[in-house]
Amino acid sequence: MKSRKEKNGLVWYEWYCPHRKAKQMELTGEGILIDQEVAKLKAEFLNDSHYAVLLQEDTDVYAPKEEDIFDMFSNKSKTLHDRLLLSFRKAVFSLEECEKARIALRGAARPSKNRGVAGGKVDPTKISRDPSQIVVVGDGIRYRYITDEGVLSLTTEANKTTGGIAGFFASTTRNPYCRQTAYTKERFELFRTCFPFLKLCSEQFKKLAPIKYKAQEDYLNNKNLIKNSWNLPETVYTTITVNKNFQTACHQDSGDYKAGMENLVVFESGSYSGGYTIFPKFRVAFDARMGDFCAIDVAHHWHGNTEIVGDTDEKFERISLVLYVREDMSTCGTQKEEREKFLQWKGAYRTPTEKSKERLADHLQEKKKDADFMDEFGEE
Repeated sequence: MKSRKEKNGLVWYEWYCPHRKAKQMELTGEGILIDQEVAKLKAEFLNDSHYAVLLQEDTDVYAPKEEDIFDMFSNKSKTLHDRLLLSFRKAVFSLEECEKARIALRGAARPSKNRGVAGGKVDPTKISRDPSQIVVVGDGIRYRYITDEGVLSLTTEANKTTGGIAGFFASTTRNPYCRQTAYTKERFELFRTCFPFLKLCSEQFKKLAPIKYKAQEDYLNNKNLIKNSWNLPETVYTTITVNKNFQTACHQDSGDYKAGMENLVVFESGSYSGGYTIFPKFRVAFDARMGDFCAIDVAHHWHGNTEIVGDTDEKFERISLVLYVREDMSTCGTQKEEREKFLQWKGAYRTPTEKSKERLADHLQEKKKDADFMDEFGEE
């Protein structure tokens, strides 16, 4: 039986579902934030004041019903499952399964200066350059720096974080071919030891969110991504984001397949507190720890996590994985076709040093032409 609940102004209906073996929580819309308020939190670090409810047990959370002008033209009404915001389960994986995957994936998290909004607004304590030599640009999330030659660099950077990607990545302007990520390629034998764990995650996703799972699986099949081996074996994922001890600022994930759903798991060593994942619009958070699983909709909604604090002076690690499908992987051809694109790109590639030498040679050649002209014609 549904009961009406309220906490700190947030109102929802709650009941227990024997079939799903979990508490069900349907938000009414009362006590949530309007979109304009949520947008103000972009790149801000969230804290305990940004949630009313912290989930620490098996729970499914559904977003409030929304009036959509297009609904009146549709023969299909939105079901409760269509509004699934997150499906959180405690202790679904053994410590042994998690530890094996942690060892396989922790090395993918490397120092980075390119996490953008998730890294937060430029903070002098989180950059590796002299703060007096940087120029903050745009909306304060990135900066450019003054080189030793006194020139403003063309490169933009963000706060230093520790994270990376594993699995597969699509073509970009810089690397115009689909490929394995650097970590996957460099440490493949170690990386492949996490495949059984990833399969378990995919099976859990299918169990908890079958409609979203089916949409994601169909997308992979329709775009030939499974046929061409661009998915992680026996899963509905192409890519993994790996974060280490990283308090992400409020952001939305970009590039994920929006009709599907992202999956989140956490590995840990040592002792820490915090790291709660928050959806500030809905004022709901959950505490994912080792062995837990959560299917979440982070492509449509702003989210971030609270500060991660070690409980003692000893070192600790909180490794979080986000498992998903990159929508732009739909442009990928066969492995052979992408290999040919890579070889073509490699043949024309020049390192930054080589490009600098080429520019210098062109400059000296033009300078010599000017000198030769002046020697021949002089000045009147």
